Amino acid sequence: MLNSPAKGLPAVVHDAEESGRMAAEHLMVHGYRRFAYLGLKRDRCAALQLAGFKEVLKQGGYVCSTCWTSHHSGSNGARWQRFQTQLDEWIGTWSPPLAIFATTDLLNRYLLDACHRHGLKVPGDVALLDRGQENAYNEASNDTGQAFRKVRGSMLEEALTP
Repeated sequence: MLNSPAKGLPAVVHDAEESGRMAAEHLMVHGYRRFAYLGLKRDRCAALQLAGFKEVLKQGGYVCSTCWTSHHSGSNGARWQRFQTQLDEWIGTWSPPLAIFATTDLLNRYLLDACHRHGLKVPGDVALLDRGQENAYNEASNDTGQAFRKVRGSMLEEALTP
């Protein structure tokens, strides 16, 4: 298991580095030239994913702004407030338009709310993409949820097209 302290356990996991590479390629093909990554601290999958993402960006001559947060950012009011301040400060460094790759749907949902607080349009000023393994929300009528599913579907279709 990627995030387990146990060693030598058999597991079937996705290729996190490759998902990062695919995300970068997808965003670059769609014309983005500024990039950012939002990940979870002490998460091996997020670190591998970022490595693949940055590898492709570097080959294209691009850099990536990163922001790391704790798995426990929303566990109490004080932590939540620190996380929101962290996002606000990070957003203050951006020059839209830019594309952000996050390690989970839920982090992108929080980031979407922060973008709206700053008057940023998603999509438009900011594109949000994630690896799409979480079921943190599943609202069929939600435009953002539909957009996330559409992007993930198009990435999968591109990956499977010979």
